Amino acid sequence: MKTVLKIALGAVVGFLALAPASSPASSRASVERSIRTAFTEFKSGLRHADGKLTCSRMTLRYRQQILSAAASGGVAGVGCETFFDVNGRDIYNDIKSKKLLSISVKGSRAKAKTDAGSLIIFVRSSGRWRLDSARQPAPEGAR
Repeated sequence: MKTVLKIALGAVVGFLALAPASSPASSRASVERSIRTAFTEFKSGLRHADGKLTCSRMTLRYRQQILSAAASGGVAGVGCETFFDVNGRDIYNDIKSKKLLSISVKGSRAKAKTDAGSLIIFVRSSGRWRLDSARQPAPEGAR
């Protein structure tokens, strides 16, 4: 019986030794997928005017920036979810075709460039990648 257990244990150890280890490339690909998923879910929240989903895919700092910009534009006194429940679809129409092209990750921060030249910053917070800021490319001649 002990011989059978030793053989079984040896087989398990041998199998684990042959199992592919998580390589930096596969880990990087997993992180990039998570960031792309966060962006897709953010856009889905906008598309469906789902303020709860949209806001959950942004950091508190980014939500505050957006609400501050909205307030300076005359839309004040609403929370993040209400703002995107009302305006999400219109915002989605402006960004629906944007795709992430390149992603660079450093620790819990990532930068992603879109096909439109925008730069989106993501931050890993509470186990999830969230949008933290976005910048549009400078207009031609303004660089």
